Amino acid sequence: MKYVPLFLLIQIVNVPLFLLGLPICLVLSILHAWHDQICTVKQSAVYGKKIQVWPSLFWLWSNDEDGVLAGWYGDLHHEWPLWLRAFMWTGLRNSVNNLRFVPGVSAVGRPLWYWTNGKHYAKAGWLSDGYPVLSAGSGTD
Repeated sequence: MKYVPLFLLIQIVNVPLFLLGLPICLVLSILHAWHDQICTVKQSAVYGKKIQVWPSLFWLWSNDEDGVLAGWYGDLHHEWPLWLRAFMWTGLRNSVNNLRFVPGVSAVGRPLWYWTNGKHYAKAGWLSDGYPVLSAGSGTD
């Protein structure tokens, strides 16, 4: 229970940043405003490889682990134009993604609540890699 206030604070901070990030990510996506960078997130499957990120002014809404074009997500939605893939990935699916790299937000060993009935799931807390999560959907993810 001691982490509940911290988790709620992270979510409260996340909501206005998400809303602010929607138009930011949309404009950056339409302008193809990404640039190349080497992935430095050691837990990433693409660690050490070239990824595309937003300009540093918009770091919070970028994705320093998978990039703004996230290869596997782009492959899954290959029929979408690049700008739409970037917007859906950074603006909607992984909004305010880099907030997890702000000191104090992520930490290994914090609790995770998880529920599933085999068709749907819900989870809140911190994943085993220390990143905060609040999600629900179909499947058992």
